Amino acid sequence: MSNESYGGHPDQPGQPPYGAQPQYPGQPQYPAQPPYGAQPQYPGQPAPGQYPGYGGPAGYPQAPNPGVGGLAIAALIVSIVAFLSGWVPFVGLVLAIVGLVLGILALRKPRGKGLGITAIVLSALAALTGIIMLVVTFWFIPAAIESEIQQYDDSTELWAEEDESDLGESSFDEAEFSAVSGQFIETPCWSYDGPQYFTNNISSTDVDACVGKLELWGEYDEDDNFYPTGAGMIAGQIGVMPLNLDASNAYGPVGDLDAAVEGLQEPFFSQQGGEAIGEETVTLDGAEARLIRYESDAADTKTKAFLTVFSPEPYPIAGTQAQLFVISLVTPYSNGEDQLQQIIDSWEWK
Repeated sequence: MSNESYGGHPDQPGQPPYGAQPQYPGQPQYPAQPPYGAQPQYPGQPAPGQYPGYGGPAGYPQAPNPGVGGLAIAALIVSIVAFLSGWVPFVGLVLAIVGLVLGILALRKPRGKGLGITAIVLSALAALTGIIMLVVTFWFIPAAIESEIQQYDDSTELWAEEDESDLGESSFDEAEFSAVSGQFIETPCWSYDGPQYFTNNISSTDVDACVGKLELWGEYDEDDNFYPTGAGMIAGQIGVMPLNLDASNAYGPVGDLDAAVEGLQEPFFSQQGGEAIGEETVTLDGAEARLIRYESDAADTKTKAFLTVFSPEPYPIAGTQAQLFVISLVTPYSNGEDQLQQIIDSWEWK
């Protein structure tokens, strides 16, 4: 029998190959062992290099995603702030420029293109808003303010022109302003109907003492027309001054009108400013009175006149008695004679 019939070593005829298990009759057959160093394969187990979660070579995990760069995030944040503050002059525009620069730099990075584009768009809108706000702040608003000021100046000038027109001759109604009646004046001694536009400055004490004082307050326009406004300057007056018996007796006996006028000349009439131009006798509610007209030394005074009269009976005043009265009239209006006659006609003794 040859060595090949056993398939063994030539030096050992009939032996099985090296490493092979000898077979004996009735012995079970075991599977062959894998080569040395090889990983055994079991049913249901994935093959080497196919483990879940790994996409690279067998047994090695894939590198993680690198994410978004910090420059892109900074560009996005600045651009959002610039977009929200774009209506603030200068601030929004400056932030928009910074956001544009950061966005452009972010585009150069492989991890920031998406956020970089968003930052550039927002920054561009913010820059446009900032430019519009600069135009509004430094051109539109000043122009609007200047227009308002000009309109105010024009309206003020127009108002002034209308006001001057109101004070002109066309609007001045002397007949109305110089009305001779319309204001009833009364004291315990006398009463009369006075001019409507004269201001009654008689206090309660004056009334009890039978003193009268009407004053014409107002102002002159450029044409020397006097407007009674109740304030400003005094251009006219109607006064009533009682003299007690002791004072009137110093000028002469009670009832002697000539002596009273002569006695009042030096201390009173000569101090009134002007020159006497006429004298006549009139009647105040049945009592004889002496009327003296003066040519005033004030150019704006049209009429200045004084009435001196004894009342029919003496009146008790402040613990004494009075019977001599001096009534004065000064007016800037041309109807001074009408006002004087109104006083004479409406005068009544109590």
